[in-house]
Amino acid sequence: MGRGLIVVDVQNDFCEGGSVPVSGGARIATKIADLVERSAGRDYEYVV
Repeated sequence: MGRGLIVVDVQNDFCEGGSVPVSGGARIATKIADLVERSAGRDYEYVV
């Protein structure tokens, strides 16, 4: 079985200033982007 990284439903709408803002949404989106970038070249068969 392979390894994967799954990121679900990250949208600007959930960031501050979006249509359904969540407090800290932009901070979390940045952390997710950083995680995906750091995951490049790792042993993941899929990044979704």
